[in-house]
Amino acid sequence: MNDGVFSTTIPDLPMSVFKKLCALASDYHQLAPWKYLSDSDMLAIEDPVTKKLRLVSIMGNAGQVFGLIIHRGEHGLRWAFTLAFDETGEDIEDPNFAFARDGLLVEFVPRKRLEKSDLHQFKHIGFKPLRDGKNRQVWPLFRSIRPGIYPAPLTVEESELLLADLAKTINFVELAEKDPRLLRKAHAVAAFYPSDPNFTGPLQTNDIDWRELSLGPEIFPEPLKLLRKEVKELKVLPIDENLSVELDCLYSPGMVAGDPYPYFPWLSLAVDGRTGAILDMLLTDSRNQPPEPEAAQCLVRTIRKLGRRPREVGVRRNGIAFGISSICEALGIMFFKLSCLPMKERAYAALNRHWKEVETQQ
Repeated sequence: MNDGVFSTTIPDLPMSVFKKLCALASDYHQLAPWKYLSDSDMLAIEDPVTKKLRLVSIMGNAGQVFGLIIHRGEHGLRWAFTLAFDETGEDIEDPNFAFARDGLLVEFVPRKRLEKSDLHQFKHIGFKPLRDGKNRQVWPLFRSIRPGIYPAPLTVEESELLLADLAKTINFVELAEKDPRLLRKAHAVAAFYPSDPNFTGPLQTNDIDWRELSLGPEIFPEPLKLLRKEVKELKVLPIDENLSVELDCLYSPGMVAGDPYPYFPWLSLAVDGRTGAILDMLLTDSRNQPPEPEAAQCLVRTIRKLGRRPREVGVRRNGIAFGISSICEALGIMFFKLSCLPMKERAYAALNRHWKEVETQQ
């Protein structure tokens, strides 16, 4: 996205590699796989070296965003799995969900979405824009997506990986177009591309191995603990029987400058569960730090600031519940895992509106 405030710097990507990416993206666009495939019809690719799994989602079936994303890593696979198979929609509505992607993106966009560096590359290889379903000009935009970080240009290694996976996706799409039986028929089942590194095709229906996708339990950090002197200092503060705190840690709706790319920091919120007043708000770096310690720090800051302990603390996220359980126990505070934090959500929505107003004025 080019909003005139943040821009990206294209790494030193060989023009020969960029030209190959554009050629494959053009072939993919011409196939228009979103007409008969959705993001639930995922192609699974096992890395021949690391044996790690990547999932390819086709974008465009809803008629809004066209392209594909190759999901990678723990965050990427969970994001893809949730988007495709979560029937409740609860996690998708979570503000953190939109920031949690991890993958390689190919999106077909209008010229206004391109950076100057993108345009320079297209000009260098003499690329002619494609035409979408409404005969509008579009260009392939290639980006690397990491949780909480503004979409960045591909590295050379990512470009080579995208080239290989995009070629496999095209083979799968061509086969799916010819053989409707190839489409997903069961919940949480994906088509696995042949894992033999020597496989050269052509891809046949019996080459596809259908397997059920399953993810292991989420891994959370150890429960957080306060130093003995901190417990002693805070435990002498009185309990406020009328104070209920809603605690959360989310990606901030506003970006901040970072090196090398802008990112969305953690926004920890402690909100009065009765009045909706923000008791404390803490912005911290999200790039190398999980949210649990930030939420715990916000809770401790709130107690110190108020000079009293809340009667209870409510949280929504499993990780935060796990992280602060020992702290609440040590301080004699009841704590609850809740499905909804209404006052926190109101506070976050108000902050979101504020950030959008600030961006509009810039």
